[in-house]
Amino acid sequence: MDWSKYSSLKSSKLASLGKEKQVIKEAVEGRDAVNYKEGDKLPEGESWATYFQEGDDIPDTCKVGDIKTNGVKVGDLKVHAITAIKKEEREYVAMSQKRWDAESGEAQDDSKQEWSLSDLEREKARYDDDMARAKAQSDGLAAAIADFKKL
Repeated sequence: MDWSKYSSLKSSKLASLGKEKQVIKEAVEGRDAVNYKEGDKLPEGESWATYFQEGDDIPDTCKVGDIKTNGVKVGDLKVHAITAIKKEEREYVAMSQKRWDAESGEAQDDSKQEWSLSDLEREKARYDDDMARAKAQSDGLAAAIADFKKL
């Protein structure tokens, strides 16, 4: 980011800092464990899946960890309980900048970069350090120029 242009980009609404949300985990509806017997009809439209665990009555053709799904069950089908999971989101601050296709001029999705306050402060400190080094170089050159003029 060319920070020297931030104020003008912001005033022309081409760049801005704003809060964004990111989904970390989607919500999952929970359900109790169900034991189906051979010949039981599984609920319509459901895509039940389960796997054999230690202690299950496992057919000779299967092993622990094998997945069983609709219409492929052998013997009893044990659908294990699923614990409900809440949707998890995180909020963060991002710099959004407008973008366009160079050839067609058509608007594209905004460019977004995540920033924290410490990131911005670190970036500013880096530029401040660069300015201090440049000032020291300039002062040294000024002294050398003064000495040169005395010759």
